[in-house]
Amino acid sequence: MEFGPEHYCPKEISWLAFNARVLQEAKNPTTPLLERVKFLGIVSSNEDEFFRVRVSGLKSITEEGYYSPSLFGHSARKTLRKVQKIAKKNAEDFSAVIEEVYEGLKEEGIHIITDHEQIPKEHHEELLDYFVNTLNPYISAVLLDQTPTFPVLNEKLIYLAVELSFEGQKKMSYALVGIPIDRFPRFYSIKCQNGGHFVIFQDDIVRLGLNRLFARSKYTIKGAYSFKVTRDADVDFDDDLSESYIDRINEGLEKRKFSAPVRLLYDKNMPANMVDELCKQLSIDELDTIISDAKYHNYSDLMRFPDLGRTDLMWNKLTPLRDNYLDKNRSIFDTIATREVLLYYPFQTFDYFVEMLREAALDPNVISIRMTAYRLASDSRVVAALINAVRNGKFVEVVMELQARFDEKANVKWSGRLVEQGIKVTYGMKGLKVHAKICLIRRRENKADRFYAALGTGNFNESTSRLYTDHMLLTARETVTREVKDVFRFLENRYQYNKFTTLLTAPFNLRSRVSRMIEKEISFAQAGKKAYLNLKLNNLADKEIIDLLYKASQAGVRIRAIIRGMCSLIPGIPGVSENIEVISIVDRFLEHSRFYIFGNGGRPEAHLSSADWMTRNFDRRVEVAFPIRGQRLRQQLIDTFELQWNDSEKARLIDADLKNNLREATGPRSQNETRHYLKRISKK
Repeated sequence: MEFGPEHYCPKEISWLAFNARVLQEAKNPTTPLLERVKFLGIVSSNEDEFFRVRVSGLKSITEEGYYSPSLFGHSARKTLRKVQKIAKKNAEDFSAVIEEVYEGLKEEGIHIITDHEQIPKEHHEELLDYFVNTLNPYISAVLLDQTPTFPVLNEKLIYLAVELSFEGQKKMSYALVGIPIDRFPRFYSIKCQNGGHFVIFQDDIVRLGLNRLFARSKYTIKGAYSFKVTRDADVDFDDDLSESYIDRINEGLEKRKFSAPVRLLYDKNMPANMVDELCKQLSIDELDTIISDAKYHNYSDLMRFPDLGRTDLMWNKLTPLRDNYLDKNRSIFDTIATREVLLYYPFQTFDYFVEMLREAALDPNVISIRMTAYRLASDSRVVAALINAVRNGKFVEVVMELQARFDEKANVKWSGRLVEQGIKVTYGMKGLKVHAKICLIRRRENKADRFYAALGTGNFNESTSRLYTDHMLLTARETVTREVKDVFRFLENRYQYNKFTTLLTAPFNLRSRVSRMIEKEISFAQAGKKAYLNLKLNNLADKEIIDLLYKASQAGVRIRAIIRGMCSLIPGIPGVSENIEVISIVDRFLEHSRFYIFGNGGRPEAHLSSADWMTRNFDRRVEVAFPIRGQRLRQQLIDTFELQWNDSEKARLIDADLKNNLREATGPRSQNETRHYLKRISKK
């Protein structure tokens, strides 16, 4: 059977459904109020990145008219139109939810000022003082009738389009005022005598100070309307791996500042002629998204909303669990030499990995440490441990991926610091991002080398380990460590590699091995045996693999998938995907771990992976999937999947309608149950 466009959901449409699930958590009355505020910030941040990357790419396909397999046969123009329509509807839903949240905060004594005219008079002096002494030196103001060219707008800022009259003249002048939200907190709080708080947007403090900003120029303010521009961030970086690679990355980052706008958000009260002029100057056309919305933009700043001391409006703090077996032994190396350890943070602590690096730094038997780095914490204890290792005479190498999107600048900075400290830094290679999460420690034992490895589904990043769910395997299993060493050899020697038999590595054998395992389940089903696949990913959007999953469903293989984000597979299509069920879990922690469990004729096979099932992960990235061989750890992974599959509070059903309805199930909230489960087994 041939599968047509109707059997696939375009990635962009599926992604919008995912962000709608995040908005559902912001709307959920059982979520603590200040956490609902943060979910609103996440929705806004997600959407900004979506337009910068995915919509800009879709626009390019539409303009240039070339075929893109990522659209699964759908029209680029029609898909873009649908995206714009959904985005406008989502903006309306967002506005409704934020008003509801503001009302809830008001009942708790937290008053969000939504108009500078609402600011109590008794606080004007304090706010104007803050404006004059803190904000004003960093505010950019450009009079448009006095500048020969329209200024380049920084998409990290919010702008006010200001109407001015000069000494009573009828002719209006216009100015653009950049609000420095990239330098100072977006929110200013004032404690009230009754114990409550006023919270004021920086935007309104600037509005309050506009008369002072233009006072000496004899201008009178007639109106000020906020707007925000989103630019195309899908800029190609030069892949030339020469000594000037970092310079080329910096050049690519500089290009982003001047790339074409793809979205304009503006105050719905902005005069039509002003909107038209903005669109003209920014070269906004019908392929771009224009949304007339509320007075405020850049709600991603809500992720940094002040807690105001109201811990009662937040989730209870959870202390990451420790593992009794790891803590029994003085040496982590002695521990994992005899028994592999599987960590699942933030339920369990990420500190064991840092402790492993610290021990390696001081251990006289350790010779070298090699590690990949994609995104590092801003104050990284991982890096501190690596630097200490160099100071203690160890050879340390970090494979730094400079093209980690939106972290390019930070990774360039980290590269320089690591080199200064004596760490060997190598970079990715042409056409391949290094996305694998692997660390290898070489240790001298009994006159021979022994290797210890850490393999993960997420970054070696302490900050995100408290927010994202990820697995990490600590192992000394020779069949694993030998091939981890081969991955590093490939990264160092550029395309010289051995055949991988234990690890599933992209771009070499990940696709073929995954395909083979699916085909194996098909053969079991055709033989009348029990056949199944339990899958947990962030994204599923590769046509070849989706087609194979459809064929597996048609053969009778039962497929259960937990997909957090994009899912181009459509479950439940008669005669195609009747045996496939898909859910998505959005909860307190971002579901980020990737694993799959194949029935394998009654002898389950389980793998953890750094890779989603997207074309880029199979073909254009260095990825590593690794087997969980021991019965104890494999059962732990199986139990984890079942806990999450049976979630009855946070699991949404993914279907052709993309309505995100809560899925009926028998179990309680899975993230809570997962922590309880790990607490029980960590005592053993």
